[in-house]
Amino acid sequence: MKTSLKKGTIFLTLSSLIFITSGYIINIFLGRYLGPELYGSYGVLISIITVLNILQTSGFTQAASKYIAEDEKKADSIIASTFRIQIVFTSILAILLFLLSDPIAKALNDRSLSLYIKLSVFILPFYSFYSLLVDYYNGMHYFKKQAILNSIYSISKAILVIFF
Repeated sequence: MKTSLKKGTIFLTLSSLIFITSGYIINIFLGRYLGPELYGSYGVLISIITVLNILQTSGFTQAASKYIAEDEKKADSIIASTFRIQIVFTSILAILLFLLSDPIAKALNDRSLSLYIKLSVFILPFYSFYSLLVDYYNGMHYFKKQAILNSIYSISKAILVIFF
């Protein structure tokens, strides 16, 4: 169901507040629980994953949202095409990250990062699919669904990071 711009703004603002709050909770918890050295490793890892997430979402999914908003009748074909592109691009990024995990860890003078980098490869496909779905909802003007998905992502991320 489409959401009005006014209600959509409210829903998306609330989901942004949830996102910010979950980020603070994650950082406060991990800062206390991990200690300075491991928390620093977490920061490095999050930086790497953030750059890759931006790479895999900054063009394809936003373009899909734009074209879906322009012609909603073509939404299914646009999202299907974008999904295929995302699968290929995300697979390439994941393979490269996995293969480069040892050299990255060595360059950062912390070989223990290699395992964490390899494990973080599994984040990429999930984030890719999430971002595609968020931009699909945006293009279709399903702002409430977009806000709910953003909130679920933020809360799930906090729970998963804290417990794993």
